[in-house]
Amino acid sequence: MQVTEYDPVTGRLLGVWTSGDDVDRFVFPHVMGRHDTRTEYVDIKGNVSKTLPRPAQGTRQDKTHIKADGEDMMTLSGLPIPCNISINGTAFDVKDGLLEMTTLLPGDYVIRAEAFPFADWEGKVTAL
Repeated sequence: MQVTEYDPVTGRLLGVWTSGDDVDRFVFPHVMGRHDTRTEYVDIKGNVSKTLPRPAQGTRQDKTHIKADGEDMMTLSGLPIPCNISINGTAFDVKDGLLEMTTLLPGDYVIRAEAFPFADWEGKVTAL
């Protein structure tokens, strides 16, 4: 049998385990079956724990190309409040739902927004 453990405080899925009939050995609560930790979470508000799809973010990106002049700006709006943004792996906390980005360095920038239980959002901006 397969079970998926989850964090009882957040509902974040932790991992999938294959086991015999002894499901009492798990440290964290679990739901029966194999569930995808990237696209699902456990609704911990109800009386019965059940998995749900992680909702999409309302994140909007206004540009995919900017000038590398320190003035031309790309804006992300509708971010979950709060959320964590990473730009090419460097993390930032965003508390107001808005990110404005300028740069003097040409290149491609991968932007990732994370705010559980929302599904992760990823975009890209190229500075020329």
